[in-house]
Amino acid sequence: MDILYKEFNQKNCRVLYEDSKKRIWVGTYHDGLYCIEGGKVRAYAYPDTDYQNELDFSNIRAIIEDSSGRLWISIYGYGGVGQFNPETGEISLLSERFPELKRYKVVNALAVDKQSKLVVGSDNGLYIYDPAKDNVWIPEQDGQSNSIFNRGSIKYNQILKDHEGTLWFATQYGLNILTHNGRSYTLGKEEGFSSVILNVIEDQNHNIWISTLTSIYRIKVERGTG
Repeated sequence: MDILYKEFNQKNCRVLYEDSKKRIWVGTYHDGLYCIEGGKVRAYAYPDTDYQNELDFSNIRAIIEDSSGRLWISIYGYGGVGQFNPETGEISLLSERFPELKRYKVVNALAVDKQSKLVVGSDNGLYIYDPAKDNVWIPEQDGQSNSIFNRGSIKYNQILKDHEGTLWFATQYGLNILTHNGRSYTLGKEEGFSSVILNVIEDQNHNIWISTLTSIYRIKVERGTG
């Protein structure tokens, strides 16, 4: 095993993401963002701040690309999710136009659903941004919202979109599921999940694997045609 890039020596590299252009994005803890392309490393430097500040651009939490090739980044701080410009390094925060998003402090989970909407899971709730309509939906504030979102201040650790477009939410209270055709389920203590769900992935056979504080589980999904 080789250490390929000296630029990352002694850096806490907490996020890795490969985009559609085969660029590798490296998000760090207090050392900003890096891009590996063609064997070269480009650094995006941001001022390092402490946790007393509202926003810390040097602390990257999550990265994802949508179907239009836009890159979205989460940084530490209230309302710290925005569109990233690879040319300039600018992060245009959604909270600048939607102040209600400033209540969401730490976002560790980003996903893009079948409608190309950005699904944002934080330490204290979830919201969905639609780039096409430029609007935000906060499910827990919607009286008609799906029941799996009705529990306020829930912590989202990860969000997976599987090959069908079903969304799997790893949360502090169990595994929430929103299928591609609108059905919803929650798997928690009654189903044997006695601790926090940390991660969720889909394997090549379309089984779902989840990890908790105490174990690893595999879910064999019955795939319907509807």
